[in-house]
Amino acid sequence: HRRLAVIAIVLLVASSLVGWFAPTVEWLIASRIGSGAAVGILAMVGISALAATASSANRGRVMSLFHLANNTGIAAWPLVGGVVGEAVGWRPTFLITAAFAVLAGTILFALLPRIDFGHGGGGRLQATDENRVLHGRARTTAIVATNVGIAANMIHRHGIRNTILPLYAATALGLGGL
Repeated sequence: HRRLAVIAIVLLVASSLVGWFAPTVEWLIASRIGSGAAVGILAMVGISALAATASSANRGRVMSLFHLANNTGIAAWPLVGGVVGEAVGWRPTFLITAAFAVLAGTILFALLPRIDFGHGGGGRLQATDENRVLHGRARTTAIVATNVGIAANMIHRHGIRNTILPLYAATALGLGGL
C-alpha cells in the first residue's frame, strides 16, 4: 500500500507539472490522464485502508468517510479552479494540485504504517470481524472489479470531466472559467 501510494503521489505531482508546462493540448490531455490514474490509485489505497480498519459494526460509517471527502473535493475544486483560472490563468491550478498531492501524501504516509492490511506488520488499526473477509476467487474478482472501476471513474472524472470539458467550454465556446 505504501509503495502504491508513493507511486501515485509521484505520478500526480509529475502529471501536474506536465499540465503546468503543457505546450500543446495533447500534453495537457496526457497530464490529465496521468492525474486521473494517480487519483484512482490513491482512491484504491484509501478505500483499502478504510476497509482494513472497519468491522461489520462500523463499516458503513468508516467507508462513508471516503465518499464524504471525495464528494466534498468534487464539489469544491471546480469552483476553486475556476476562481484561480479567472484570476491568474488555468496553469496555476496544476501547481495547487501538486501542492495538495504533497500535503495528502505526507498525511497518508504517516497513517499507512499504523494500519494492518492483514498481511502482518503489526499495525494498530485493524478490523476484528473475520467473517467479512473474502477468500479465493471471490476475493480476486472483487479486488479486480473494484480497482478497475475506481481507476476508470477517476480517469474520467479528474482527467476529462473536471478539466478537459471546462477548458474546451472556456476556449472553444467562449464561456468564462467560472
